[in-house]
Amino acid sequence: MKGKKVSTKLTMSFFIVIALTVLVGLAGVVGMVQINRGSMEMYESQSQPLADLGMAREYFQRLRVQLRDIVLASGDTYALALIEADLIGQERGFLENMESYRQTINDPSIIELYDDIMSIFAAYQPSMQQIIASARVHAPPVQMILMMDDLVVPTDFIMEALDYLAYARVRQAAHANEVNRMLFNVLFIMIITVIVLALVLGIFVTKNVSVLSKMEFNRLADENAALESLSHMKTEFLQDIKHEIRNPLQVISLGTDFVAGCISNPEREPDAKNALTAVQHEAMRLGHMVNGMVELATMSGNINRKKTDLAAMLKNCAETSRLLLKQKNIALHIDAAPSLPHVYVEAEQMVRVPINLINNATNAIGHGQDGKIVITATADEGYVTVRMRDTGEGIPSGLLPKVFERGISGKGSKGFGLSICKTIIEAHGGTIGIESEKGSGTAVTFTIPVYGGQSE
Repeated sequence: MKGKKVSTKLTMSFFIVIALTVLVGLAGVVGMVQINRGSMEMYESQSQPLADLGMAREYFQRLRVQLRDIVLASGDTYALALIEADLIGQERGFLENMESYRQTINDPSIIELYDDIMSIFAAYQPSMQQIIASARVHAPPVQMILMMDDLVVPTDFIMEALDYLAYARVRQAAHANEVNRMLFNVLFIMIITVIVLALVLGIFVTKNVSVLSKMEFNRLADENAALESLSHMKTEFLQDIKHEIRNPLQVISLGTDFVAGCISNPEREPDAKNALTAVQHEAMRLGHMVNGMVELATMSGNINRKKTDLAAMLKNCAETSRLLLKQKNIALHIDAAPSLPHVYVEAEQMVRVPINLINNATNAIGHGQDGKIVITATADEGYVTVRMRDTGEGIPSGLLPKVFERGISGKGSKGFGLSICKTIIEAHGGTIGIESEKGSGTAVTFTIPVYGGQSE
């Protein structure tokens, strides 16, 4: 009787778990639909302003061409009347489309650029009228060419400014879409995790419910152990996600702050574009990273390896961390020859190793110090050896033997970076070690097998 009561309770618990899983799934689906709807609304909200800018640019381009036609038709009263009538239409169309676009602006820096365009165009109009008047009286060609030359600089400015406004709109929509895509991926992984855990629990209960009357106490003990194991795995999984997401989010945050400071300064546009490229790269890497976390938690030898340029990977990681290093006044030097042999790794997982090590090194170097990180990569006897040394505060001797254990942390660390690095390196058949002295910096060395022509 007691076993039947326990069986009934477990069966009810099973159906409750299934019901909760369904609710979580439905809530997740609704959330993903809302995220996709937000992306669509973002693009729709940008389509009309982009169309207005495109039409304004087309009207201004025609206006510029018609000014040349006026010079060519100088002295021909009939031809000038036709061109001038069309010219008035282009001017009116430009102003109407610019006015329509102005109603969608809320960024102060974009408003300032818009005002500059309209101010220059207002100064542009008297010069247009002067050219038309000169053409009517058939002024000397040299004089009219000089008047046209005076319009080159304002014309180029207006065209480039219109192109930049369109680029800013596209960039804003693309960034919002990447953020929504990242949220979509995270939500999807969370839903799958809940469903998998529910299915595992359901299968376990279904297989054992028939013998509950004979194995009540043993089954309860086994179930508790299994639940504790699942809870521990879930905790480690969520901690890994939190740790791995922190680095790209820091790059994204610094990059967007840096770009915001560059927007009002046209001379810094190349720097802003480089920062946006780094932000876009990290946002995309973040999505791939979340998708790979489940695989990392149960990593085995069956990972998707391929021939990879480790020297290029190290340089890309350094470029990704450039803003963070610059903010902390840390110099990073990489000594990896272009001829360094390729390695045989899962690139999306392996890139986390140098990223985590660089982040640990920057945390170990205090603010206000002129810190330095040196990375060297050499090849010998079928392995590439990478050594990263920093000028940070070092690791206490009592903590050093445990730094690769999960949850063991030093200054500025959460205790997961080195554990993740060790898991990845050993899964690829390599080794990793650390040397450090308090006050004398830290050196981490790891090896990876050289690519030997394996099938990809």
